[in-house]
Amino acid sequence: MASNAPFLWSSPTRDVLIVAGRLCKTLCVVCLWCVGLISAIVVLDKLFNGKNKQARYDHQRDVREGDTAANYTHPVVFQTESIDEIVDKFPWLRRKNYLPNFFTRRNDQTGPPLKDYRNSTIMFVHNQKSGGTTTKVCMKCILDTMGRHPPKILGNGNARRYYNSLLSGEGDSNLTWGVYLGDSTFGLCDYTNKPCSYFTILRDPYERVISAYNMCRMIHPCQCRVRNANKMSINEWSLHQGSFFFRQLLANHDFFSEKYDSLVAKLRGRPDLKMGPYEVPAWWRNELILRYLMTAHEKSIILEYVLENLESWFTLIGLTDEYDLTFELIEHAYDLPFFTNCAGTQENAKYAYQDQPEMENKTRTEIINSLKSQLMSDPKVINALYYDLRIYEKAKEIFKRQKEAYMRNKLEK
Repeated sequence: MASNAPFLWSSPTRDVLIVAGRLCKTLCVVCLWCVGLISAIVVLDKLFNGKNKQARYDHQRDVREGDTAANYTHPVVFQTESIDEIVDKFPWLRRKNYLPNFFTRRNDQTGPPLKDYRNSTIMFVHNQKSGGTTTKVCMKCILDTMGRHPPKILGNGNARRYYNSLLSGEGDSNLTWGVYLGDSTFGLCDYTNKPCSYFTILRDPYERVISAYNMCRMIHPCQCRVRNANKMSINEWSLHQGSFFFRQLLANHDFFSEKYDSLVAKLRGRPDLKMGPYEVPAWWRNELILRYLMTAHEKSIILEYVLENLESWFTLIGLTDEYDLTFELIEHAYDLPFFTNCAGTQENAKYAYQDQPEMENKTRTEIINSLKSQLMSDPKVINALYYDLRIYEKAKEIFKRQKEAYMRNKLEK
């Protein structure tokens, strides 16, 4: 006869079932928590990356439609990418085959040997209106005296033709000139496996743009052929030129190829001075394309990358405020008689400064200081020159350490 009594688990079995039930409940809670966390991550990723993608779209739309002011400030977005990830978007920024700073990064035991510097292919990166003319004249005279091949000048006028020839494989693929001078030389070491080095001379960015403005009011070399300086104020000119040296360091020689011509034609608008598509200065072509490709956020991250690498990219960095000492450092690094032959020869073109009544009866120094104060009080100008201002502060720090290392070396001898 069957029993009607309820089935009862034995005590040990019941305990196991209770524990298993509690474990299942805990696992369910954990699973739900994980699902919630993953969902939140997905939402945040879409939100932040969506903002970045929208930011890039808005940025490129504004540039295409004519909002190309140098002081264009992109909306702040959350940084979800590392410096390396952002630099990887613009792979040409990873420079190759350069000799590090001769005074602060060269180690006699582990660094490049002295002969590499002395025998290197030399690239002078000319930051316009920073004593570059004197430097180029001095280098040419030295090479003439030594019976060496004259330097190759690469500037706004011939950079496009030179790099198109080089990239096609028909040009100067072995960098046979030995010495290259001009504002379009940075990045040229990428094309050789031989020892190669860069040096430059920098100037206070406010003073540099004042000098460029006044030169372009008097004459019209390539770098002046985009806007008519006589139709602009000094502040407007500063917004137009922006951070000149920072842009030089971001140069991509592929921008000179024909595949970018249609983009440049859309972006450049109507220049104040007549010029055909092949007459667009190298610096302006580079600026237009970079402005289109990079958001302000990306540029700010890339600036940090530049600051970290200045001392590695450049064999030495000089300053116009220490011009003769700069020549002494060049002479020591390259064993070329820059200081011996050219000390005290800095050319300082006397282009007329502001012909406004309030500038009458003022010395050149007083006029420059007055214009500098005017620029420094304008937030838009500060924003436009921001990248070069940061680089200049870093350059002064590097120059100080170069000088200290050089002086220690002299004392030890």
